Amino acid sequence: MTRRFERMVALAALAAGAFSWAQQPIAHDKPLSGTMELECNPPVYVKIDLTGFPEKETLDLYYLVDEGRFLKKPPKHKPIIFSANWCAEPNKCWRLPATVVYDHYDLERGASGTYELEFPDGRNQTGSFKVLRRPQAKPFLCM
Repeated sequence: MTRRFERMVALAALAAGAFSWAQQPIAHDKPLSGTMELECNPPVYVKIDLTGFPEKETLDLYYLVDEGRFLKKPPKHKPIIFSANWCAEPNKCWRLPATVVYDHYDLERGASGTYELEFPDGRNQTGSFKVLRRPQAKPFLCM
């Protein structure tokens, strides 16, 4: 392949990638709502499902629990690394790195805070959330 052809292919790939990421949400003035729950894979994850995006996108945030310490009292006002599953459409989803900063966290009731997503094209998306705890069986067992 010639260099010119390789450049054209690279530019076409960049353009296609930019188009697919163009449907990202904008920052919201009010917090997104949703639910928070424990999920057993195993191991145990804290899962936050966020809804309320303008185009019906969905965002799931996952945090791998470290030996149960996080469940009782995660750090407030400090960034925590999460994994995110961002879906622009039902069958168009991406796994992204994310950061969550909790303002409030109560394992029995819910949580609030901010999130930041890091997209492959270098853009960051920020927003805030306020979620309620989804009812689950007690005690929560993960085997």
